[in-house]
Amino acid sequence: MLRYGFSVLGLIRIHARFLTRNPASGRVMQKLGMRHEGCRRQHVMKWGKCEDLELYGVLKHEWEETAEQVENRSSPLGA
Repeated sequence: MLRYGFSVLGLIRIHARFLTRNPASGRVMQKLGMRHEGCRRQHVMKWGKCEDLELYGVLKHEWEETAEQVENRSSPLGA
């Protein structure tokens, strides 16, 4: 998805968010090379309860560096 956004759509930044009580989503974003950008405290109402949102983002040049490292690690031939 990030490759499509940066390569095909020509984006320079992609961001995402998740509820603080769901840290597994944050780990996925970190593995993609996204960085923590902040927390919006009690920003959304979910099932009658105020929830915090964690904000993550990645810039194109950061993703390019991360994608190259990930591809080298996952390649059967190595780096």
